[in-house]
Amino acid sequence: MAKGDKVDFSLNDDDIRMIMTVMMIAVVMSQMLAPLFQQSQVQAEALQVEAQKVHSEGRLDPRNVHATAKLQWIDLIHEPPRTPWVYAYIVNDGPYAVEIGINDPNDRQVIYPGGSVTLDRSGKLEGIAIVFYICPWDEAYVRITGEY
Repeated sequence: MAKGDKVDFSLNDDDIRMIMTVMMIAVVMSQMLAPLFQQSQVQAEALQVEAQKVHSEGRLDPRNVHATAKLQWIDLIHEPPRTPWVYAYIVNDGPYAVEIGINDPNDRQVIYPGGSVTLDRSGKLEGIAIVFYICPWDEAYVRITGEY
């Protein structure tokens, strides 16, 4: 066949029916598979979120701090252990009350002398990255044990 020659091409009714049937099957299959794909995508996103949540390795990190009227902090990300804590157990040995903030220096809670607090961030998207502490009244000695 030389370039430019015409070719006779014709479709009979059976050929047209076959093409239409294949196209209809493709449309039906795409409509059936689309919800399954969307559902699997939602499940994959949920698994990603779960994988990003904070989980404990079971290692303890005890600290003794001297809280004064100046705001101080323990940076767990930029200093060892360079990983956030999942749990923190805080004991105020006094003699005055201390204010403790987790990840936010403006969101602090008071722990009175002899008091203690346990903080649990397991299963959360954000662990304990920074522990802020201050004793606005004078000074306090505080034991903080973190688990990561």
